[in-house]
Amino acid sequence: MAWIVRQGEIVSGSPDPSLAGEKKYPFEKWLPMGLAGLLIGVGGIVEGIQLANGHLEFGAYRFFYFNLLIVLCAGAWFGARSGRHRLAWWILAFVVIDLTFGVVTHKLSRAGPGRSFLPENHLQSRFQYHPLLQAVPTPGYRDRRHEHDERGLRRSLPVNRQRPSIAVFGGSTTYDIGVRNRETWPERLEESLHGAANVLNFGVPGYSTAEHLIQTAFYLDPQRDRLRCAIYYVGWNDIRNSFLPKLDPGYADFHLPSQIDNLDARRRSFLHSFSLGVLLDRMLHLQFDSLPGAPDYRREPEGSGVDARLMELYRRNVGNIARLAHDRGVRVLFVAQLLNEGRLSGEGRYGWLPMVRDREVPVIQEAFNQALVETGREQGFEVLRIGSGVFEDRDFVDNGHFSVEGARKFASRLEGWSRNHCLE
Repeated sequence: MAWIVRQGEIVSGSPDPSLAGEKKYPFEKWLPMGLAGLLIGVGGIVEGIQLANGHLEFGAYRFFYFNLLIVLCAGAWFGARSGRHRLAWWILAFVVIDLTFGVVTHKLSRAGPGRSFLPENHLQSRFQYHPLLQAVPTPGYRDRRHEHDERGLRRSLPVNRQRPSIAVFGGSTTYDIGVRNRETWPERLEESLHGAANVLNFGVPGYSTAEHLIQTAFYLDPQRDRLRCAIYYVGWNDIRNSFLPKLDPGYADFHLPSQIDNLDARRRSFLHSFSLGVLLDRMLHLQFDSLPGAPDYRREPEGSGVDARLMELYRRNVGNIARLAHDRGVRVLFVAQLLNEGRLSGEGRYGWLPMVRDREVPVIQEAFNQALVETGREQGFEVLRIGSGVFEDRDFVDNGHFSVEGARKFASRLEGWSRNHCLE
């Protein structure tokens, strides 16, 4: 029997069964709906801002990733609304865990050599696999910070075939990962020469003298580029091989295999649509890919002093590079590596040199710089050493890569030699 209400007063009857057990505030429904709505709102606003500022590339893996997360949150909202509360919480847990994992690893990778598992913010890979060099810049690649020409050289301007050229070789400090397009030191050098020569940037992150030897032997083309000079900025990527238990003469046991993953040159799959998918894809590659990964020496005991065997190989490599270039009529200048020593003073190991404490890195680099000078004196090629006091902390973005000011300052140190020896 239903309740009878007359003039606002309950008279008789029994409660309506349809109302029995209904909660005034069904938190198991509203909490997941509220969290899903919050994530959708915040995610949409952040994505719109990132697109407007050019920090998110339309159509890139990361663009689809953020939209997939928003779609999942929408699915959780509708699931909670229809009573599927447990399913909604599982979806939201996945979204939060995956996003947190991707963002945290991305931030850590920018502070050191660790790997980011956040889906990539570009339509194509910046580097691609190469049978000899392991990884090379992708020709024609472009994003808001980096641009490669049709040969895979980092430059923003077309090459003027009527002018002589200067080729520059090195690792990430020549590719100049700390600055944007048109701010790299090779582009600043070309600018300082007022267009009298092209400066061709053959630098690739991670490249050592082993890769430069291959580049010089097979990919240096003096006739095509009207090459007069070549500048090699070297050292840092060689000393990462210090104290390895097994040191291959061509760095083929650790350094070269590591470059495939350092430059993310493995083939991608649909798993790259999520951060945890990127991790899973990486694990599957290491287990089943025919291209092996590098051994991990970061937990091995660190060495001390200077690796005499490695220094012998380094001297051999720079000597062979100089002779190859000289035989092709190209004048060579080697530049000794600069480091931001103030950021390399701790007892830890920041990762790029797996068996060297941070405080030992400047000491080892100084020894290799001195070996470069001695080798140049013995074999008749030029070496430029820039005093450590010339560059300050503000000239770097980290422990060795140039800031905008540092790139400009470094280019100015090379301008005189380039103008005297490399122009018509």
